[in-house]
Amino acid sequence: MKNSKKYLSLILSFCLFFVLATGNVSAISNTSNLGSDNITVIENNDNLVTVFGEKDGLEAYVTYDKISQEITAKTIENPRNITGFSLARPVESEYSIDVKTALDGDLTAIATNIETNEVLTINDSNVDSNTVQAQAVAPLIPVAQWLGALILAALATAAVIVINGVDYVDLADSKVETNVKKDPSGYYYAHVDYASNNVFIGPKMNYNAALKWLKASTDNNIFTPTRSRALTLARNVTMRDPIEHTNEFFTKGEGYYKHFHPYNPMFAGNKMPNHVWYFN
Repeated sequence: MKNSKKYLSLILSFCLFFVLATGNVSAISNTSNLGSDNITVIENNDNLVTVFGEKDGLEAYVTYDKISQEITAKTIENPRNITGFSLARPVESEYSIDVKTALDGDLTAIATNIETNEVLTINDSNVDSNTVQAQAVAPLIPVAQWLGALILAALATAAVIVINGVDYVDLADSKVETNVKKDPSGYYYAHVDYASNNVFIGPKMNYNAALKWLKASTDNNIFTPTRSRALTLARNVTMRDPIEHTNEFFTKGEGYYKHFHPYNPMFAGNKMPNHVWYFN
């Protein structure tokens, strides 16, 4: 994907909270040394994305299923002693991943160990300190660091963002565009990534749901394939002719589509912040 390198560069530091079956303990750690140079994409096809990372004897894999939109992970911890190696057997763990937010480099995700049911919550908070607190869980911190970094990397490779637990895919992906064009009557949740100016779309809905979504908040946006449907939808938000922008993609890039803003004199330029994007 053309945005993969850009998204990989957004891997930031994580504030990590471990919720274990025996109680709650927490740790704070910095992951600034976990750069994209340590992450390798080992699979990327129409169905799956798998990324791999290895550091200090810890191997981790994260797989994103493009069809089911499920994320799984596997870690392999290779025990080491002061000499740098150990005869102990590697410890393998598998996780199911529930991503709540993956947007603009921010990540909120819950990883559940499939065997033990231990729950690991990963939150990005740009921690400035390299100090590890709560030493009782310090051995788990590298696991969480890699899972967080690799989750972002897998989603970036798949050109996917996650908002409130909902996956949005990059409309600039030719396969996504082709699928959307198969149903000209569809309406989709939409979000613009201002770092790339690409439009991402979420699940499809009907016209009534799309109109309700736009009226619910000025932060909400919609994509629909045809100009005529976009015009009707944007007009019916306020029952006034909307403001149309047709040339912004020349300056903001091909992923920033033509669109309407619902008309409202209470806003600057008489246009509401909402976008109703369309192909043509």
